[in-house]
Amino acid sequence: MKAANERKTVHGLECQRVVLVAIPGEPPHTSHDESWVAFDWGLVLMDVSETGTEEQRWEITRVDKIEPEASRFEIPEGFAIKH
Repeated sequence: MKAANERKTVHGLECQRVVLVAIPGEPPHTSHDESWVAFDWGLVLMDVSETGTEEQRWEITRVDKIEPEASRFEIPEGFAIKH
């Protein structure tokens, strides 16, 4: 894989294009593959594979940037931290 300098916003997140490249000494790919990655989030937001006859595509279409409830990080009643 190779990160390209091409960037775009996908569903509100800044993404960088990543493409598959042939490994020296290996047969070349017969398809065109690319992914759009939001590196800040660690997410692949879109992936496209094209052969001569078809295209396969998947993407994450909704990302909600919300703060989790503070209660999710509270120590449950009856538990204690010991050093």
